[in-house]
Amino acid sequence: NYDSLYEYVEIYNNSGELLNISSLQLVDGGGNTVMISDQQLAAGATFLIARPGLLSRGIVPNITHDGGLSLNNRGESVRLVYNGQTIDEITYHSGWPYSAGHALTLDPSKYDTELNDEPSNWCASPTVYSVGSDATEKFSKVVD
Repeated sequence: NYDSLYEYVEIYNNSGELLNISSLQLVDGGGNTVMISDQQLAAGATFLIARPGLLSRGIVPNITHDGGLSLNNRGESVRLVYNGQTIDEITYHSGWPYSAGHALTLDPSKYDTELNDEPSNWCASPTVYSVGSDATEKFSKVVD
């Protein structure tokens, strides 16, 4: 799938403190996992997990992965897991406001583990990141 080359997830530290995110895992609905090792995330900073395709667009993620983790275009559950415990989960579906090639972006005033579950708090980014046959999901996630 062409657009899966450009998928990414951003993790934002909304806590106001430096966070140790070593052992944090991003897990898709199929159980595919990306593990973060030896990393800290400053207050107000973003951590980018992406497929290597973004490198060709001049975007340098904190972690690249070629693993099985992917974001299904028609809906998916994605979890953040820390030390075996789910600290946040989001489930999106075709009714969410995304369109082909655009990132799915959370309203910055809604950076909260409860508010980020509401589709109305998300929008399609104005920038086109890739053009494929389906929508390319990319979204920001909050850690607090």
